[in-house]
Amino acid sequence: MKKALLPFFACFLLLAFCKNEVAETNSDFYPETFRYQQTTAPVFFRKLIQNHLKDFYAVDHDDYEDAVTKHLIKKEDSVNDSTFYTLQILHKLFTSHSASNYSKGDILNIPYFWHWTNPNPRYGILDLETNAKLTGKTPPKEFSKYKSFADIDRTPYLFLSDLVSDKPKYNTPQCGNFNTFGWCSEREMAFVALLTTMGYEGKVTTRGNHSWSEFIVPLQNNQNTKVFFKVTIDNTFDKMELEPIATTAIPAWKKEKNDGLGDWYNQKAHAETELKRIRSLGISPVAAGEIEKKVVEYLNRQK
Repeated sequence: MKKALLPFFACFLLLAFCKNEVAETNSDFYPETFRYQQTTAPVFFRKLIQNHLKDFYAVDHDDYEDAVTKHLIKKEDSVNDSTFYTLQILHKLFTSHSASNYSKGDILNIPYFWHWTNPNPRYGILDLETNAKLTGKTPPKEFSKYKSFADIDRTPYLFLSDLVSDKPKYNTPQCGNFNTFGWCSEREMAFVALLTTMGYEGKVTTRGNHSWSEFIVPLQNNQNTKVFFKVTIDNTFDKMELEPIATTAIPAWKKEKNDGLGDWYNQKAHAETELKRIRSLGISPVAAGEIEKKVVEYLNRQK
C-alpha cells in the first residue's frame, strides 16, 4: 500500500513545485495593467505614478538608492518615495535623449524638433486631421501673431492637451504618428506647469540656448529632519540630479534671471491662464489607456 502511494505523492509534490514557480515568474515579470475613468490630466498622472511606483523601483532603483546613500535620505519613507518617483517617472515620460531632430524618449513618442532655424524641420510635420502640413494650418486666435501652426511656440496647455488627446495628431516619416512634440523650452514649460498643478515648486531655467527644469523639494533624512533639495531635470538630454540647498539660499534661487527668452518661458509655465486650463484638462479612458499601455510595455522591456 505504501509503495502504491509513493508515485501519487511524488506527482503531488511536483505539481505543487511547478505551481509555485509559475506564480513567482508571473508576479516578477508582468506588472499589472490599470484602467482609468474620465478625469483630469493632473489627477491621471498622479494615479499613474501611484499605480506603478513599485514597478519603476523594481526595474530602475539605482538612482534612488544612490540618492539615499549620498544624501542620507530616509529610505523607508512614503513621502520621499512619492516625491522622488513623481519627478522621475514624469521625467521619463517627457524626455528625449538629445537635442537633435526626431529624438524621443523610451516610453512616449514625443519627438524633439528644432525651431526658428532654416530650414525648419517643423515645416515637414503633417496634420493628421487635415492630411496637410502644419505650414498650411491657421493658428488659433491666441497664437494669431504666428504665420502658421508650424511656427507656434508650443506653450504648456497646447503641449499637454495634444499629449492627452485620444488619437495621434501629427506625423513625419522619421517619427511616424505622434501626439505632441517640442524642443527644450517647450518641454520644460509644460513639465513645470504640470508639476505646478500637482503642488510642486519649480521653474524653467535657461542658460545660453538651452532650457531645463529645477524644483525645490523637501525630503526626510535619516534623523527624521526635513531637508531641502534642488532637483535639476533636463528633458532634452535625459538627466535628473539632486543636490542639497539651504533654506537661506531658496529666495535667491527664486530670483535668478534667465538668459534670452528664459524669463518668458518661466512666466508661461506659471501663468494662471495656463494653469487653470491644465487643472481642468480632461483625459479620456482611451487616451489614459494608451499611456498606460506604453508605460507597461516600457517596464516589461526593462526586466
